Amino acid sequence: MLQIVKIDKILIRKYYQSFTLLRMMKSLFRKAFGIYPNEKKMVFRFVRLAIFWSTASALAETLSLGLFLEKIGTENLPLIFLIIAVGMIGVSTLFLYLLKIFSPEKIFMSVLSVAAFFYSLIACILTTESGFWIWIVLQIFTTIFTAAMITSFWNLLDQYHDLQEAKRIYGIYTAAYFMGSMMAGILVNQVMKITGPVTLFSLVFLLCILSVIEIYSISKTISPIEDTSGDGLFIGEKKKISTTLRLFYKSPFALFLVLAGLIVQLLKTTTEFNYMTTFQASFQASNANSLPEFLGKLKAFVGFANIIFSLFFYRRFVKKLGLGQIILFPSIFFFFVYTEWSLFDSLLLAIFGFIALEAILFNLNDNNNNLLINATPSKLKGSLRVINDSFFEPIGLFIGSLFLLVLQKPYSIYFGLVLAFVFFILYAFLSTLYPKSIFINLKQNLIHFERKVKDWLTVASKNEQKELKEDIFQALENPSEEIRLLAFESLLATQDPSLVNKMLFHVDTLSENAKMALLKLFDQSSYAQDPKILEKVNEWLDADSHKDIGKWSHFYLAKRGLLHPEKVKDDLDNPDLLLRVSAIITLKNSLVNSILPSAALNRTIALKELELLLKSTHEAELCMGIEILSVEKGLESFTKALPFLSHDSIKVQRSAAKTLALLSDKKSSRYAYKILEELKASPDNQFRLHCIEILGKMNDSTIVPEILLASITFKPNEKRCAESLVAKMGLKTVPILISFIRNTQFHDRSRILAAKILGNLA
Repeated sequence: MLQIVKIDKILIRKYYQSFTLLRMMKSLFRKAFGIYPNEKKMVFRFVRLAIFWSTASALAETLSLGLFLEKIGTENLPLIFLIIAVGMIGVSTLFLYLLKIFSPEKIFMSVLSVAAFFYSLIACILTTESGFWIWIVLQIFTTIFTAAMITSFWNLLDQYHDLQEAKRIYGIYTAAYFMGSMMAGILVNQVMKITGPVTLFSLVFLLCILSVIEIYSISKTISPIEDTSGDGLFIGEKKKISTTLRLFYKSPFALFLVLAGLIVQLLKTTTEFNYMTTFQASFQASNANSLPEFLGKLKAFVGFANIIFSLFFYRRFVKKLGLGQIILFPSIFFFFVYTEWSLFDSLLLAIFGFIALEAILFNLNDNNNNLLINATPSKLKGSLRVINDSFFEPIGLFIGSLFLLVLQKPYSIYFGLVLAFVFFILYAFLSTLYPKSIFINLKQNLIHFERKVKDWLTVASKNEQKELKEDIFQALENPSEEIRLLAFESLLATQDPSLVNKMLFHVDTLSENAKMALLKLFDQSSYAQDPKILEKVNEWLDADSHKDIGKWSHFYLAKRGLLHPEKVKDDLDNPDLLLRVSAIITLKNSLVNSILPSAALNRTIALKELELLLKSTHEAELCMGIEILSVEKGLESFTKALPFLSHDSIKVQRSAAKTLALLSDKKSSRYAYKILEELKASPDNQFRLHCIEILGKMNDSTIVPEILLASITFKPNEKRCAESLVAKMGLKTVPILISFIRNTQFHDRSRILAAKILGNLA
């Protein structure tokens, strides 16, 4: 029995050790590849999808290219490039149009479905015949299909990953893409000579179908992220060409990056033509009939090298050498290859040309560009990606094919040498401009939390102000009500009366909950008494008096004193709290009260009802009673609301702090230290912000030292609020601030805040 127990303990210990080792390996794997525990399943799904479609794409690309060179040759290749360029321009235009109508998932599935049908048709045709036209159509379709696949995949990924996730994870997807390329190369090299192309094209069809199934499954099980970026919030889809050109004029770095993109596309086309011509000549001279197998083997080796480089080396090279040095390497490599190639043409140099294209350009240079684009103005980033991916690629292919129609070897190699030299010059300029450009971009995109919409419009030029307002108005038609409400809030913050009519044009399409939220925004804005807004609120009251929006409209008008006391007296006993509160406010503050004989009686009744609310044990009634105090300004209301700062309920505390912030002025400064005590005692951020606002409105410089001492526990937004309010007190605070900065016994956080306030005053 004891032996059995000992054996069980040994087994349990070994199992625990194995489990611990496995857990450590998983942790090490996550750290090595930057994957968080909750992301494993999602990343695996997208990696699997990437392997499926990239294997299909690389298989089709390798087969079509190898068979085209064997069956047709390179004599007509420039003409084929020309046709492909025209086709890609059309497809790119269609693609950009479809992105505005359909989701990336539907577009990707449509591209894959078309490809699956096409390659299944090719497989069927090749079982019976292999005419001249098949290889031409195959090469044209495959090139366009590959570009469409790459664009569709990365657009799909952008729906499920934010910027920070992309920095960590996109390298894994790049490696998965090259994994598919490597697998395709191995398949072509090993299977082609046994089964022929029909089996491989059938495999392409199968992989496309599997990719469609995978995308459908992802769309049903993984939710896309919400677009919270500033660029996608208010900025319209169509920007004026003059604005884009003006941004290019202001950013030489962006201009050189675009020119470099065009040269890269020309160099890509020229290099592809040169190495394919050499491959064809070399294999024809050796009487070999294995060009597709050779390309497959080459693609497999390059794909494996790309995987290793993407996962383990690129980030380390950038960290050690710096991006300014790394971006020069692709141009130096191309210049070296073409210098040797211009002296003598050989199969080895053609292989180096293949490596330059598939590894250096498609891996290293693309990664470099993804980092370089962060140094361009933020408004240009989206445009640059569209320009490079959907415009310059087909344009570069088109121009390159025109040159190659005229230039045959060795002149095409000399042309490549010239392009490589221009490539180096442009990236040398980019390397020089990058530090200054990234600094300017970071400076321009510095987040000024203290600025409001009105402040941003003040510092913008007239044209920029006009464009900003157009963007915000376009956001009023956004399907998301959250964005529409944010647009309303931004327009109200501009304090431009001419915008009221345009805003009200869009309010009727809002839901009932959104209308109630908008009423609160109107209530807190400088337009609260605007006749047009009051007219719209009256419409909502008449149309939906029994719904929540009608009750909130009733409450809104009561706060403005626009309801008749005789019409609301019956609501004093109404079970609905909002209607009861509206009645109390009306009896207390109605503009009609001054001409009624019963005005004094109405006020007395209102005060008694208010006292009942303030003595209530119900949280909601207490909060509404405190809010009523904010309607009538004065020290009496302030003193009534003050005791509720120390209430047991945090909601009541917040309501009291909000009311006191509305009532606070110089006369209430005698209660400053009471406010400071409550501020220090509460951990609630919203409550503390209101307390800081109360202290700021008191405009008492004697409490500045206490605010600075308390700031060591402030959160960032509380510090910004304190900084702004103390600065508004003016130059009388300067001696206090200087004394704080000089005194090393105070906490550094307090001294830093004092220095920032002093800097604002200076």
